[in-house]
Amino acid sequence: MDLKKTYGSFFCLDCGKKQTDFFSKKYIFLNTGRNALEYILRIKKPKKIFLPALSCDALYTPLERLNLEFEFYNVNSEYEPIFDYKKIGENDYFLYINYYGLKNNFAKKLAQKVRNLILDNTQAFFGIIPENVPTFNSLRKFFGVPDGALLFNIDEQIDLEKDQSAERFFYLIKRLEQNSEDVYPLYRKVEEELNNVELKIVSQSTKKVFESIALVEHKNIRTKNFEHYHQSFKSINKLNLEIAEGPHFYPLYIENGAEIKKKLVKEGIFIANFWPNVFDNPNTSEIEQNLVKNVLPLPIDSRYSKEDISNIISKVKKRINEHFKNH
Repeated sequence: MDLKKTYGSFFCLDCGKKQTDFFSKKYIFLNTGRNALEYILRIKKPKKIFLPALSCDALYTPLERLNLEFEFYNVNSEYEPIFDYKKIGENDYFLYINYYGLKNNFAKKLAQKVRNLILDNTQAFFGIIPENVPTFNSLRKFFGVPDGALLFNIDEQIDLEKDQSAERFFYLIKRLEQNSEDVYPLYRKVEEELNNVELKIVSQSTKKVFESIALVEHKNIRTKNFEHYHQSFKSINKLNLEIAEGPHFYPLYIENGAEIKKKLVKEGIFIANFWPNVFDNPNTSEIEQNLVKNVLPLPIDSRYSKEDISNIISKVKKRINEHFKNH
């Protein structure tokens, strides 16, 4: 509902407006990334969709809601599809994830040769948006908001209600005053709610907070932090990484990654655990399972200074050296 104009009374959350026309393309502002995918599928009405086995099970929700046929494909150790693109029929669609926001060049090549491509930029807020390719991202993976997603290259409009997010902000506010471990249950509660939230236009609260974020500054800090990690780890990282602007994390692939991950958590370095559902999916390959198990997504976001990144590097190197001494 639209709020009526009144004067006086108490303040709402004070959100300035810092960004101006960051994106040159128009977008539809929705409540979640998975719902942005649902929006695309409602408009395009595909017969079938091909999606990576190396993906979050959140992608399945819109497919199940719309009762759509889908087929998994695998990716190699460079996060690129092992797939015969001739299999994509005229009414089929092919979804590719811009993994860690580091597959921009590859996504650009895909856009030039693959028909009916959908680009999932939920890990690539600052990533490429190819011309005429439906592309969506996720705000909460990059910024301190509980929901929100931008959908590009879809002109058709669906009449939708506006979401309400006020209660979802509570864990973000509480995190300002308490440790992440104490607030984690509240965060999980919101995440579980978002699993089933209906497709809606983004809430006014999320929109206002998003408009106050200095996007260029966030992008630049992420890029610098990524480069700082890469200078230290490129000689041992099993991934051949390209430098990109504002990526999601720095993925460090080492053989003993799973063991080191557990030890780092005890030192207050919480390593994200992406795509754990692959171990329950019989369509995943050993390569994909190893990527999930042994890649350490090291944090690079704007909360961390160069000194913070140096501290993380030091602790990771210490654990790597300990492992080799013991083996």
